[in-house]
Amino acid sequence: MRKLLFTFIITVLPLLCFSQGMKIKWEDYDGREFSINSHSGDFKYSMVNGDQLYYNTGSYSDTGSEGTIRKVGSTTVYWNTGSYSDTGREGTVRKVGSTTVYWNTGSYSDTGREGTVRKVGGLTVYYNTGSYSDTGPEGSVKKTSGSVN
Repeated sequence: MRKLLFTFIITVLPLLCFSQGMKIKWEDYDGREFSINSHSGDFKYSMVNGDQLYYNTGSYSDTGSEGTIRKVGSTTVYWNTGSYSDTGREGTVRKVGSTTVYWNTGSYSDTGREGTVRKVGGLTVYYNTGSYSDTGPEGSVKKTSGSVN
């Protein structure tokens, strides 16, 4: 009986507790790669030869909080700072170059749980919501439509 319970805890419980995340990747015209995780918001980037990194230092002209990345080469990264024009919660990526990132904020038109990525450029992410027609666990990615660029 203990082995059965242990097996259940190890195999089934993680499936119920953790939902599927998706890494959304895109490139700018110079070949820099950017990615954002649909659930955690983890933002990553690559550089091309000759690029410099610029960080937000706390000055008035910064695009985010102190210590966050402001520019990768010629591509500017904007962060949600708590202003009325934000597309998500404070501290999340708002825009990378000309690609805007929209977040689910708890409104009626959201496609998933609050705090998850709703849209990156022209790519919309839809999530399973727990309805009878869903294809996976609640909160997991159901489908996408469109493309980032």
